Amino acid sequence: MNNNNSIDREGFEKALKKLIFVFLSLSVLFITSGCTDESSQLNELQNIAFNSLSDKEKDEIIDKNEEALIKKIDEFPNNASIYFGEYDAESLYSVTFKSNNHDLGDLVVFVDGFNKKAVGVRIRK
Repeated sequence: MNNNNSIDREGFEKALKKLIFVFLSLSVLFITSGCTDESSQLNELQNIAFNSLSDKEKDEIIDKNEEALIKKIDEFPNNASIYFGEYDAESLYSVTFKSNNHDLGDLVVFVDGFNKKAVGVRIRK
């Protein structure tokens, strides 16, 4: 009977190891898929902002391959020009591109992440 108990114990340990492996694999999958979704959303916000710029403004961007600085904001700053009055205030972002025009400063576009549209810009100097 001792022999059967050792076989059962070995089977149990193998099953437990498989279960732990599956659990860890699924955990990694869920964690990385969340990162991909966030990265994808940030990339989409950057593209919306970039596409709203004029050709002249696009030429001012120091490195077009560099990621823009994207921040979730609660409200527009005082120096904003809003060109769409309707936007989702819960999904408002500022997207900042580094500019080589030091006199005017960086380019900042405000994006409604829910409706996927640029809704304003920061007034430059």
